[in-house]
Amino acid sequence: MKKKMITVLSIGLLLVCFTGLSQAASIDFEAVTTGNYSSLNFGDAVLSSNSGGFEIVDRSPWGGNSLLDTDMYGSTLTFLTNVTDVSIFVGDYGEDEDPVYLEAYDSVGNLLASDAFVVPDTMIGGETLSVASLSAISYVTFKSGNPYPGSVYWDDIEYTAASASVPEPATLLLL
Repeated sequence: MKKKMITVLSIGLLLVCFTGLSQAASIDFEAVTTGNYSSLNFGDAVLSSNSGGFEIVDRSPWGGNSLLDTDMYGSTLTFLTNVTDVSIFVGDYGEDEDPVYLEAYDSVGNLLASDAFVVPDTMIGGETLSVASLSAISYVTFKSGNPYPGSVYWDDIEYTAASASVPEPATLLLL
């Protein structure tokens, strides 16, 4: 009985020590009023245009609001906390072929990870691009390329923010 109680307490202590190590977050554009923007603040992340701006529209191929970049320079999502992975859904109405790119950088601008996909001219809908890194991701950029840059819809950004409080290794010795 005593051994069982110690085991239960040990598991509880581990859960308390490691709870909150990471926190998933998501951004969709349903709560954003349609219109033109140069930046949007989402609390722990700031979305900004890499050139003249972007548009939040309510005409994406999958329904609901989404982001439409109107040029080849794309957008940057800057995180106010350390992030370990990011994904974003991108799609089109199937009228042309669109290469799309997602790149993750650290705080000094080193490329950590990237993903790319060519949205075929037959696809109505989209795909998810994703990046992950053992190093902290400070920001990601996403854009579409030629022949028609800025003609795709972006939505449903998901990311995992790593907690700043990590238990000391000596804490485990208490078990």
